[in-house]
Amino acid sequence: MSTIGHFTEEHLEEACIEILEELGYEHQVGQDISVDGVSPERSDFKEVILENRVKDALFRINKDLPREALEDAFRQVLTFNSPSLAENNHYFHKLLTEGIEVSFTEKGLIRTKRAYLADFEHPERNDFLVVNQLTIVGLKKQTAGSDPVCQWSAACRD
Repeated sequence: MSTIGHFTEEHLEEACIEILEELGYEHQVGQDISVDGVSPERSDFKEVILENRVKDALFRINKDLPREALEDAFRQVLTFNSPSLAENNHYFHKLLTEGIEVSFTEKGLIRTKRAYLADFEHPERNDFLVVNQLTIVGLKKQTAGSDPVCQWSAACRD
């Protein structure tokens, strides 16, 4: 009998997680990091961004920027103004790949720089996370259990 007939979505999920772990990703189960989990990283089931990981990444790789600029960058990551999922994804991709423009006062002058969510020059300093079975409750009270979700945050491992 062919094994193809017995290959399930669960097998695919496990295979994806195994490959990502071999590439250096940390694996977490969605239930464990949910608000009622053993290691909560979300305050409710609507959150899809692991805020502490993102904030830690901003502060660790942008040490040359003042705190108020990094707080502004963090707010920009969390603030999506479009009702369109596609537009929000495009916006987040732009922040991830191009950096987040922030302004701040330095020595009496207003300066503008970019804060980065990931360290592209030193990828080994980033934290990679794959989460499976992450429950997300939508605005219309729809519940979805996702396939493996990857998060990449830049946090020095030194």
